[in-house]
Amino acid sequence: MGKFEEELKKVKNASIKKVCAYLKTREDIKLNLEKENKSIDEMWEYIKSEARKQAKNGCACIEDNQVYEWAVHYYDEDDIKVESSKKVDKKKFDNIPVKTVSHKKVTQPKKAKKEKVPDNQISLFDFLG
Repeated sequence: MGKFEEELKKVKNASIKKVCAYLKTREDIKLNLEKENKSIDEMWEYIKSEARKQAKNGCACIEDNQVYEWAVHYYDEDDIKVESSKKVDKKKFDNIPVKTVSHKKVTQPKKAKKEKVPDNQISLFDFLG
């Protein structure tokens, strides 16, 4: 078992596991996952720092594919400087969760049935159109 697999066994965060599962499917970076100067924790810090750069008013929505690209980039490049979250203004980012988002089919809400009004009663909705 390699270095990456040993680190992965200790991961509890489902989002990090998802990113790592993706990385394991990439034949082109398998050797890079074993680099001594790389770690899953540092990869996640890199992803969070890149997401922070996208944030507007402390909020960012990042597509899964973008997160995967950042993870691959982290393992591909040897000269990446990871900005630790400890160096960032904690008050600004402490409570912002980093999550990956999947596209799901959005269903339209069902239209409410128009209730029949008794003949002798006036409906307010008839006047409003």
